[in-house]
Amino acid sequence: MKHPDQTFQITVLEDDASFVDTLRLVLEQSPSLVLTQAFRNPVHFLGQLPQITADVFLLDICLPKLSGLDCLSEVRRLHPSSRILMMSVSDADDHILRAFLDGADGYLLKDGSPDQICASIEEVLKGGAPMPPSIARKVIRLLGKIGNGNSGNTSHGDASTIVEKLLSPREFEILQLLADGHRYADIARKLHVSHDTVKTHIRHIYEKLHVRNKAEAVSRLLR
Repeated sequence: MKHPDQTFQITVLEDDASFVDTLRLVLEQSPSLVLTQAFRNPVHFLGQLPQITADVFLLDICLPKLSGLDCLSEVRRLHPSSRILMMSVSDADDHILRAFLDGADGYLLKDGSPDQICASIEEVLKGGAPMPPSIARKVIRLLGKIGNGNSGNTSHGDASTIVEKLLSPREFEILQLLADGHRYADIARKLHVSHDTVKTHIRHIYEKLHVRNKAEAVSRLLR
């Protein structure tokens, strides 16, 4: 992390000019975040990628021809220490899983409030893994699929399988609280742990999605 009085550079790949303008205005309210570059064309973005300096990349998933998901692995390869947040108006299962598997650090929905978007950027810079409630609910269901090898919805009976095969009991508990709409600070108070402990558990959930059952997950859920 940088010194508190330093700024963090944000680069965005987004073809909606009005959203970029809104994002710029949102970030101007923060003393530590600055939108330094905005790309509308993913091909141009990839061409400039080796020269870009960014602390956080915001990649729109739904772009014509070449999407933010298509760019994700290359961003991760060239900028391993940067944080990557995927942006979308959709919480489609295949988008979520592919983003996690390809190394995204977090996922935000573009219809969130300006404060929520800014908070997600700040959270990922602190080592967190921002995940809106609707995404957390999807992750629980996807974990159930991976753990059980079926395509049905996750039932209460599947929880033990998820915990046994993929997550610790505390990780699963935190994921459920996220799915219910609780913020990190609320979860920390409820479970009598520190904010950093909650962030660490969420990070572990992401890491497990990256490395465990990757081939199984892709073949079962993306075919």
